[in-house]
Amino acid sequence: MSFVGSIASGSGSATRFAGQTRGRVQGSPANGVNYPSPFFDVAHTYLPNTVKQLFRWCRYYFLTNPLINATVFKLSEYPVTDIIIDHPESRVRRRWEEYFQDHLRFRAMQVEFGLDYHCLAGETRVITKEGVLPISKLAGHTVQVLSQGGVYRKAEFKSYGYQQLWEVHTEMTLAQQEYSHAGVECREVASRVLEIARRAGVQQYVYHRPAHGAGVEGHQAPYVSLGDATIMREGMMFSNEPGLYNPEGGYGYNHGNNLLITATRGQQMNRTPLTTEWCWLRI
Repeated sequence: MSFVGSIASGSGSATRFAGQTRGRVQGSPANGVNYPSPFFDVAHTYLPNTVKQLFRWCRYYFLTNPLINATVFKLSEYPVTDIIIDHPESRVRRRWEEYFQDHLRFRAMQVEFGLDYHCLAGETRVITKEGVLPISKLAGHTVQVLSQGGVYRKAEFKSYGYQQLWEVHTEMTLAQQEYSHAGVECREVASRVLEIARRAGVQQYVYHRPAHGAGVEGHQAPYVSLGDATIMREGMMFSNEPGLYNPEGGYGYNHGNNLLITATRGQQMNRTPLTTEWCWLRI
């Protein structure tokens, strides 16, 4: 099976899912996704070995099944409404409308969040000999599932277990909030945050600085990095994203928040709890 086009392009737009809503047979020159072996079915003739491969197959079904494709798009687009800029001056309204629509492409980003959620998550239910069960309940077990021709076959459901990178990354994220306050140097915050990864033995999974300045340019100075001696002041805004990534395993974590610097600590702008219950998707 091959994947072509922009299936895995970056975030910020819905282009990863655009233009490839149907499959094609092997060898066809038409743009799309090759159909896999006809023996691929719910009995796991092929079982993904990593989360990355699992997500790839979720995208495959989204791109090749017209019913799934249309349903996911509708579910993703329906709750997205226009942003209303309420200001008496038309010049100010136009400026912010252009910023959200043309610069941030906010609506497309919201739709993509929906595509990711509905394509890659959900309480998928599986028909087993013991009844219809959520797939999350089958993780780590081998059970008899209904396959083609009404035959039950043994199928193994992978469990990806405890994620050390998640725990360490979350600790680093919360620590950055605690260490970031008026009067401290950016490099000191970076050093203390990165020390958590080193102490846990996962420093090899650090691929970028813990944070950057957040303003009209998006990624801008000053930086929470080992080489930036800028002193934090009240009212400054920084990202909060000391991510950890395992390329070989095909996964990584980055909460991706913003911090407002106060006299005593960094104030997390997004109030979503940084817990597995809130941040993990059931697949």
